[in-house]
Amino acid sequence: MCGRAVAGDDVCASARQISKEDTCSKRMDANYLQVSLVHHRKMVTTYETYVVFRIIVNTKRPEFRGSHFEVERRYSEFEWIRSRLARSYPALFVPPLPGKMLTTALDRFSDDFLAARSSGLNTFLRRLSRHPLLSADPDAIAFFTLLNDDFHKYQAAHPATGVLSALLSDTRLSSSSTTVAPISPSSADPDSPPSSRSCSTVGLADVALSLIGSSSMHRYESEFRTMSDENECYLSISSRLARSTEFIANQLENVGIGFEELSRCLELWPPGLVVNLGNETVPNCSDLSRRLKDDSATCMQLELAWDRNRHPAPLIVAKATKLVAKATADLAAQLRTVTLPKWRDAATYAQSIQNVLDSRDNLEKRYFTTVEELKHETAALSDTTMTGRLSSISRNYFRWRPRSLSALVSDTNQLQDQVSCCNGHIRAEYSRWRAERSEETIQNLLQMSQTYMNYWARAASGWRSAVTELEPSCVDCPTQMGILDPTSESVQTERNAESSSLPHSDKSNHGNERLLASDNASSSQQRPPV
Repeated sequence: MCGRAVAGDDVCASARQISKEDTCSKRMDANYLQVSLVHHRKMVTTYETYVVFRIIVNTKRPEFRGSHFEVERRYSEFEWIRSRLARSYPALFVPPLPGKMLTTALDRFSDDFLAARSSGLNTFLRRLSRHPLLSADPDAIAFFTLLNDDFHKYQAAHPATGVLSALLSDTRLSSSSTTVAPISPSSADPDSPPSSRSCSTVGLADVALSLIGSSSMHRYESEFRTMSDENECYLSISSRLARSTEFIANQLENVGIGFEELSRCLELWPPGLVVNLGNETVPNCSDLSRRLKDDSATCMQLELAWDRNRHPAPLIVAKATKLVAKATADLAAQLRTVTLPKWRDAATYAQSIQNVLDSRDNLEKRYFTTVEELKHETAALSDTTMTGRLSSISRNYFRWRPRSLSALVSDTNQLQDQVSCCNGHIRAEYSRWRAERSEETIQNLLQMSQTYMNYWARAASGWRSAVTELEPSCVDCPTQMGILDPTSESVQTERNAESSSLPHSDKSNHGNERLLASDNASSSQQRPPV
């Protein structure tokens, strides 16, 4: 019974695990969203010429009215969705767009420029689809799903907020917040007692100051300052990596041009080889091989042996140099088109995040400024020690205020709510972006390392093949026939080992034998040394 109970518990546990995995998979399927930019094409009309980018969307989310969509969008429409999201979610990290071409001398319809822009827009779509809040926005859903006519109607009904309109709205907001406070009849009478005029107002201010909690808000300042410093450090490093990569790519292009010029110079080398043998000159390879066969001492050097059927040495080096030039040009192009845009995109994303953090700091400064203003107003109203004419003059003088006390209390509470909400959003966004940043940085470094590794492998392969072809091939050489030079290091090492292993008496006999052998070798030169 005990064994059956244990088996039943195992079955229940496995069933629960399977149900959890099914629930997880269903939840992942419900959140599935894949957005990719597949290609671009040039459109020419009577009035303008532009480029459209084709987007394919596959999803299983319930807020989408379907599972597969194919739409075409212009770059200005990408700017529209980005500005709408940045205006609707000021505390979220909206991914940046690739920059426009500011240099009019270049062709903005060239293949290289459009390929780079397509890559940047694809990165923007990938980041936007991975964001849980931005991808569920109605504007983003309309951007992903609506066809051209319907999308243009939706775009006209929901215009983007430009920089000028944003500045005007901020100006109107600030002007409305600095209106003159209305003066109540009780405060207009200078002879009325001050306690009756300011009792309710001071009580309201005291309650507001007790609910504000400005001391707790000061503790968040160091936390977000740390985030800002870390982001500024990453922004600086990414910008320096982008500049260094661009500099290296430019230098590699010059190096590739130098290798090509070197290969052309080597290809112009005359085919006949001229080799000096002492005081004589050998004009061709056949005479060189005959002289090397006759002179064994020269053949032992192995530097002047050359086969007539082999390619000339300059052509071999020119071939290797041309391979290195091609590899260098490919490396420069890879760094310029793949690695450099990634570091620039990382720096642009970090700059947009820094703008969000700066906006949060400005909002916090507005909050603290309002709190200080509220404290000063409360202290001025609670000061009832002034009497007589001076008191009435001072009350009439302080009758004009930029904002009333009730407006200050309302603005302070509203700013506190905004700062608290912004802090929560930025914490979540920064944690998510930190993980995404780490993954993208590792991928960029891995891709850059693989690019350099492939380059050095190609360069080493080209020079290795050149060295293999340049090696001498003298078949009549004694070292290649297994005959060793008596002065070689290996023979001397073997003889020293034999002499050290013999006794003292044997060493002397062995030395005499060596002397006799050397005399015999000098007497008969035709006998090869053993």
